[in-house]
Amino acid sequence: MISAAGLGKRFGDGWVFRGVTFQLPERGLVVVLGPNGSGKTTLLKILATLLEPTEGEVKILGLSWGEARMRLRREVLYAHQEPVVLSGTVEDNLFCRDYDVEDALGLRPVLRKKAKSLSGGYRKLVTLARVLACRPKVALLDEPTAFLDPEKRQIAAAYIAEYSRKNLVVWTSHYPSELPPAERLYELRDGALKELSNIR
Repeated sequence: MISAAGLGKRFGDGWVFRGVTFQLPERGLVVVLGPNGSGKTTLLKILATLLEPTEGEVKILGLSWGEARMRLRREVLYAHQEPVVLSGTVEDNLFCRDYDVEDALGLRPVLRKKAKSLSGGYRKLVTLARVLACRPKVALLDEPTAFLDPEKRQIAAAYIAEYSRKNLVVWTSHYPSELPPAERLYELRDGALKELSNIR
């Protein structure tokens, strides 16, 4: 599904990480732990073809990074850590409509409200729904439960776990205590990625 060999990313004279190698499953939940600033967002953006790697090889759904950037516009999608909403209503922000996603994330009552008028928690749910409603084969979710209160966090985590039964979800976090059961668990720290014990 997605694999990397010797992957590295540098900004200026500083390396974010080097020598990152992994092979992810076709479906399931993969968690990448790491402190703030460890490179989790950078890694996800490379897998989403939003950032080009400095070195190494990435295969995404069988394609090279360059091929994937041209051909996989809808199959691999990234959800920002910060809530990102556009002008207009919540409906206007959902480029793909999926009533199951809207219901599961509790967005149905606010669909006609202005997205920018919502609380940070609801804006984060809109950010997640914008990706998940398009049903990508790979959903790259950067800190998906950040900005959510405990109730919304539980709702989002439950739906993401359900979604991962048929698709690949990569979930980053710096809160180990809040993680759901996962197929694979990695830690990105000090410029290196290592696989940890399974937490399912």
